[in-house]
Amino acid sequence: MSKKYVLNGYKQLYFAAYNGDWEKASKFFENNPQAIREVVTEEQETALHIAAHRNHLVFIEEIVSRMPPEVLEYKTRYTKSTALHFAVMHGNLKAAEVIYKKNQKLTQIQDGNGLVPLEYALVCATGAQEEMVKYLYPITRDDDPSPFSGHRGASMLCDAISEGFYDLASSLVERFPGLVSTKSKWSKQYGVEVLVEKPFTFLSGARLTWWERCIYPLIQVDLDAARGHDSQVDEKNPWAIDEGNKREKGKYSERTESDEENPSQSIIGDAGNFSKALEGTKGDEEDLLESSEVSTSKDPSIIKFISVFFMPYLMRALQMQRELQWFKCVESILRKKHRLNTNIDGDTAQHIFTEEHKGLVEKGEKWMKDTSGSCMVVAALIATVTFQAAFTVPGGYISDINSSKNGTPVFLETTSFTVFVVADALALFSSVTSVLMFFAIYTSRYAEEDFYKSLPRKLIIGLGTLFISMATILVAFSASLVMLLGDRFAWALIPITLFSCVPVFLFALLQLPLFVEIVRSAYWGSLFLKHRYIHRTGNQYNANRKRK
Repeated sequence: MSKKYVLNGYKQLYFAAYNGDWEKASKFFENNPQAIREVVTEEQETALHIAAHRNHLVFIEEIVSRMPPEVLEYKTRYTKSTALHFAVMHGNLKAAEVIYKKNQKLTQIQDGNGLVPLEYALVCATGAQEEMVKYLYPITRDDDPSPFSGHRGASMLCDAISEGFYDLASSLVERFPGLVSTKSKWSKQYGVEVLVEKPFTFLSGARLTWWERCIYPLIQVDLDAARGHDSQVDEKNPWAIDEGNKREKGKYSERTESDEENPSQSIIGDAGNFSKALEGTKGDEEDLLESSEVSTSKDPSIIKFISVFFMPYLMRALQMQRELQWFKCVESILRKKHRLNTNIDGDTAQHIFTEEHKGLVEKGEKWMKDTSGSCMVVAALIATVTFQAAFTVPGGYISDINSSKNGTPVFLETTSFTVFVVADALALFSSVTSVLMFFAIYTSRYAEEDFYKSLPRKLIIGLGTLFISMATILVAFSASLVMLLGDRFAWALIPITLFSCVPVFLFALLQLPLFVEIVRSAYWGSLFLKHRYIHRTGNQYNANRKRK
């Protein structure tokens, strides 16, 4: 953590804001009412800056409601960032909304790199910033100096395309046609050049499933949706071809010189080494470490028991899924434009990952096929038995042609028969479902991506329905015995129930560890806590590695 020198008399307020303790902060403000509008550190941070940087929403809401609007415009000494910039950096949409409602000038204030909050959100775009970008775009005004004009606007267009905000890019082009013919100063590219570098953007290069291809032509794009309720849009289109430069009045703050020198290699130099990529995203605060650390939430005791005694054996067709989870977790914290960067051999991270995990994919395929094949045989046998049992019910049928009940089951009116029918039907439907799931696993293409969600999901459904079919077929068998022996041996119900539980218990004991671990690996928590932001530092712009 970087050294922050707290000004005299503000230590209590600083730590209250740092820890999000509004109760202590409110008591401090009662005794020192002027402190709510003063900086508390030598870096010229207010209590709001500190709380926003620590992502304490309740504290932010309380202090903003009491803070004069002009205080929200205070900038830190070194980064020249407002509290809104900090909220954007963390992807804290609720905090950004609270701050903006208090002072609507903040969307136009630039930080030390000359970026307004919208530009900052695009530059730092990760998953958490997507909603932030959509929120900031309509409320960012086209005022002089405008972030939408000249080279700044062209840079915004290039960033929007690079990060996949195509609705925003379409709206920018519609509002300011001159941006299409203007180069981004830092990347030296037109927006169209950035677009053609992303082949997956187009239908011909996209990996769509068959149903996605069917609905693709039917999708309607609302170009007005991106701009939202922006009252600043000039419907008369002030951007004529020659008017673009006229609107660049005054001196606009541009990005750092290191941006201009290193337009496309600022984060990843070696796509084959994700650890270096992670180092490039480290800031000087502990927040990033907190947001990317491995989840250590406590498990229930049964899960701990399974993990200790069975995990060494199970972690061998789940390993590929775990490797994919690590890959995608690291990928998620990188800017989208850098995910396709190559190393000195011209290989992307995805290509290297695929090459290095071919052997693991083959082992996973063999384990999946062996497991699904064995389970499919069991499920098919249960389906056969239950189908036959539906037409050969216990006790047979009434065979009296003179009776209106001719052909109906003898025990039709009994409760045991109802239990038998329901259990037999559930066993049949669940076993057929299980057969279909295991058959789908057996005939899968076993692509690398299938091990991430598709195959585990099918295995979960297959094992779950197989367990249900085995339990219900035993219930059906027990109900049939009760029907046949219940009148003469009423006491037989107890041992029948007890003995029927034995195979169910054994199946659960043998298969439950596998089932629970697959579910846990696929759905219970993630390797990283949700990453909120990428803290940009000057070193990132100077990290351009020489390529041989």
